[in-house]
Amino acid sequence: MYDLQPIRDRETHRAALNEIERLFDAPARTPEFDRLEILVTLVEVYERKHMVDLKSCNLTSLSYFTILTTIVCSLDR
Repeated sequence: MYDLQPIRDRETHRAALNEIERLFDAPARTPEFDRLEILVTLVEVYERKHMVDLKSCNLTSLSYFTILTTIVCSLDR
């Protein structure tokens, strides 16, 4: 289980995503669902701060695909 803490790097980001996946089907109004909501908020804050906003870039489709592929592959390391 992932201890609730600020997400400051890729390792804790990945751990939080794994915990979100584990809790994804938690019933509403349960401690597990509350935990899920907190984790989603933490991940959103981290991603807003640290991930590239590809929609705001003026890129060709090929460039967009290349950057997206690079980001996804780097997250799996």
